[in-house]
Amino acid sequence: MTDVSPSDFAVVVYREDEVWEAEVLPTALTENLDGLIQALRQQPGIGGAIGLAAVGDDFFVALRVLGNHVSVFLSDVTASVDWPLARQVLDYLA
Repeated sequence: MTDVSPSDFAVVVYREDEVWEAEVLPTALTENLDGLIQALRQQPGIGGAIGLAAVGDDFFVALRVLGNHVSVFLSDVTASVDWPLARQVLDYLA
């Protein structure tokens, strides 16, 4: 399955000037791990950025980008059978 559904979303949060900021990212990023990582790297927070991409009610991916270090969490490994983003996360973690 590769179609973006109305319940898919991606967000980023980061701290700037001691205040938490949150932004909605383009929904298309729910299909592209490299794009998500790049979007998080573009945020100005010196403590890095945290991202969340949810694909329907099926699974979500949580990320933290701090400099060159990227941490990734996949909520349901079985989602990699049907969803490109989940498959990309498994490939990234391998």
